[in-house]
Amino acid sequence: MENSQRSDDSGKSQSETQLPTPPSSTPTVIGSGDQTVKSNTRQQPASNQSSDADNISAQLQRAEIWMICLTALIVIVGGLQWHVMSGQLEQMKSGSAQTDRLIDKADSIAKSMTTAIQQNQVAIDKAADANRRAIDASDSENRRIVESSTAQSKKALDASIEHSKSALDFSIEASRLDQRAWIGVTKIDSIIEHDKSTEISVHIRNTGKTPAIDVHGMVVFEWKPAGTIPELKYREEDAGGRSILVPGYESTITIPNPRLFSLDETNRMKSGALKDYTAGTIWYKDIFDRHWETTFCFTFDHELKALTPCLFHNSAR
Repeated sequence: MENSQRSDDSGKSQSETQLPTPPSSTPTVIGSGDQTVKSNTRQQPASNQSSDADNISAQLQRAEIWMICLTALIVIVGGLQWHVMSGQLEQMKSGSAQTDRLIDKADSIAKSMTTAIQQNQVAIDKAADANRRAIDASDSENRRIVESSTAQSKKALDASIEHSKSALDFSIEASRLDQRAWIGVTKIDSIIEHDKSTEISVHIRNTGKTPAIDVHGMVVFEWKPAGTIPELKYREEDAGGRSILVPGYESTITIPNPRLFSLDETNRMKSGALKDYTAGTIWYKDIFDRHWETTFCFTFDHELKALTPCLFHNSAR
């Protein structure tokens, strides 16, 4: 502003002395946007001023053209950007739709897989339950078979053991019987005469293979009417001393004749009306600590010379 005022003042002073004063130049402002260009011109000739105006007009036109071109370019670029962004938006929308479809498809597949897994789990559970039942049934049947087989085997084993035991016991018993002591009466020495007393001697022998232990015996003499069974009363407790009789050896048990017989009694014995009985028992043990006994009974013949066995009280056990 100060420059313009100075120009005006100088112009006025010159016009007063020289030519009529031409229009004074004023500062020209050229600008676009926020920039402002100020130019101060000095007073020039009219031709120069016209040329400057033309130049300024041309520059303004070129600036406007550039502005128009730039604006058009901006519009074009903006349109292209809008087109590209619209395409991208459409692609994004399309991609979003495809993504939604993929998500839906994935959800459907996941649901299908979940259903299939659940169905498979149900099938597996059913199969496992069926297998367990089959295994239980098989185990039960196997247990029954095993128990039955075991019972049969045990029964057969028990029978075999019992049979073997019986066979062993029989073998042991047979061996013991074979090896045991056996005592028997070999003969009896006795004479019956009227008015004569004699002794009765009973001879015994061990015919077994092992010794007889704790040998003791009782001998009695009785006479009874024919047809009457003698009582033969005696007790083991009344037996005399004890002895051992080895295999193959004899021993003698002697008792005195209990009484004298009259001639009538001896005649009755010879006729058979009266019977005499010499009887007794020999007790002993074998080496296996088993108890045995031998009983005997003899009677005279009609001649009163020989003894014959009675029909009873003769045993060995």
